[in-house]
Amino acid sequence: SHELRTPLTEIVLFAELLQSGRAASPGEVQDAARVIRTEAMRLHHMVENILHVARLDRQSYPMSIHAQQVAPVLFEVLEGFKPIAEQRQCMIDIHIESDPMLLVDAGALRQVLLNVLDNAVRYGPEGQQIVTRLSYRDQRGVIEVDDEGPGIPEADRHTVWDSYTRLDRDVARARTGTGLGLSVVRALVEQMSGRVALTSSARGGTLVTINLPASPVA
Repeated sequence: SHELRTPLTEIVLFAELLQSGRAASPGEVQDAARVIRTEAMRLHHMVENILHVARLDRQSYPMSIHAQQVAPVLFEVLEGFKPIAEQRQCMIDIHIESDPMLLVDAGALRQVLLNVLDNAVRYGPEGQQIVTRLSYRDQRGVIEVDDEGPGIPEADRHTVWDSYTRLDRDVARARTGTGLGLSVVRALVEQMSGRVALTSSARGGTLVTINLPASPVA
């Protein structure tokens, strides 16, 4: 409930600021609008995760899997995610090595990417560089998200996929989060007949690797 109330409180406060006319300059108006948009996006993302978990628990998540190129989806997600990244002054680079036709559900893929990026920004340092790569290996599409965060200890890598699981260090540091992101990621990727793995990044953070099946015409 705390995770839901925090963005709602921010939205209401800054909406009241705009309504009262206390945001006198155009810059203050823009800042208030930016906060409202960012917190609304964060809230929307959180609600989507909760709905995904509920549907997956009921085994009633509707999928529309067909062959498509995923680079446009990746660019769309990164563009929409930009305000949240900018809030922590994070830069997101994207490298497209190839863009094969993959068998995916576009909506599920968007939610997967949003969760992975949100974790990278939330738990990594301010001003970090997050690198996203799209490639084609061994007849499968591969999406990688490489951050500069603290990484996930190897002993915890099998438990972080469980719903509502958070690392003790993040709780101790009062980091926000519901512990739903990675469980949603794994469930949606597996429903698309894909695989997802967490390893240590060469840059010291976490490397999330998502393998997705390619269309026969890839």
